[in-house]
Amino acid sequence: MEKTIEEKLKLHGYDKKAVLNRPSHHPYLTELTEVDEALNGSYDLIFDFVETLEQLVKSIENVKSGHHLNEKGYLLHILKKTINNSKHMFIVTIY
Repeated sequence: MEKTIEEKLKLHGYDKKAVLNRPSHHPYLTELTEVDEALNGSYDLIFDFVETLEQLVKSIENVKSGHHLNEKGYLLHILKKTINNSKHMFIVTIY
């Protein structure tokens, strides 16, 4: 059986997690349990789906100014790019 992205990245090992702006039409990261969908406090792992560079910058500023990331936490951005109007590629940035 092929491992899920959650298993491959060992995402279940983080205590406090948030997944922001998850697209409603795609079930990404659904295997993660006990996940906040809005920032409330500080986190060990934050995923944020963004579509533009402006959203990426705003997300980083929001996390940084609100002190939402724990000292050894990870902030991952998933940027959707459309190729040839039909195929999608996802770019993940890690901070």
